[in-house]
Amino acid sequence: MQYISESMGHSTQKTVTQLYLSSYPLNKQFEYNRRLLRLEDEPTIDYIPNMTKEQMQALLIKMMSNK
Repeated sequence: MQYISESMGHSTQKTVTQLYLSSYPLNKQFEYNRRLLRLEDEPTIDYIPNMTKEQMQALLIKMMSNK
């Protein structure tokens, strides 16, 4: 019974939602949030090697304008 209560979030300081979301890595949470909110895809370091020259220039300009 204790196991079920803890699994359901009833005997911990966390809510059921917090327990559910904590099972996903943070990068997946951000990815799903971007999809749900239809946010512009932000390039990550993994995207850089595959970027075109124009995409790299646009990223550099965006980074420099955020100062």
